[in-house]
Amino acid sequence: MRDQRVPLNATALHVKRIMESSAAKAGALGNKPAGKRKAIGVRYNVRPPVALVSYTGPAHLINNPTRQHFIAPSGFGSRSTLAVAGSGIGAVTAFGGSGRGMLSGLSQKGRRRKGGKRALTIGGNVRAYAFHPGTPGKNFFQRARLQAVKTAPAVYGRSGITVPLRRAFAA
Repeated sequence: MRDQRVPLNATALHVKRIMESSAAKAGALGNKPAGKRKAIGVRYNVRPPVALVSYTGPAHLINNPTRQHFIAPSGFGSRSTLAVAGSGIGAVTAFGGSGRGMLSGLSQKGRRRKGGKRALTIGGNVRAYAFHPGTPGKNFFQRARLQAVKTAPAVYGRSGITVPLRRAFAA
């Protein structure tokens, strides 16, 4: 009964399966959101007296809601500078104007241009900037957490008793 690793491992594997199932139902498991390199997955790490189960990859982009925002290529200033530029470009284009050339002044504020991309590639098209409409979020982690909190203690208790008993009576 002293070995905590066995019940922790069984419980972490159980919770991992719950989280994978929830992400798969939301269409996120194994998915690579646009512009990201890593696929979404689930992993666990057992270090008694704790087992940590977490999503890997950019799961937060699909799970959490996002607001409307402006996307510019890297190397064009800070977030606050881009927010101001995005609102200016949005206002000009909303009334039929052209946003062409509006980003050119951002990177030239008395310092050298940073490295990085100079354009965005969206669906095979090259663009200078983009307006992201925002997403509602799929909330698959919240559903998995509720289910795991209900079922994990029973799995821990079962495996904490059955495995030592098997070892005791197998000898």
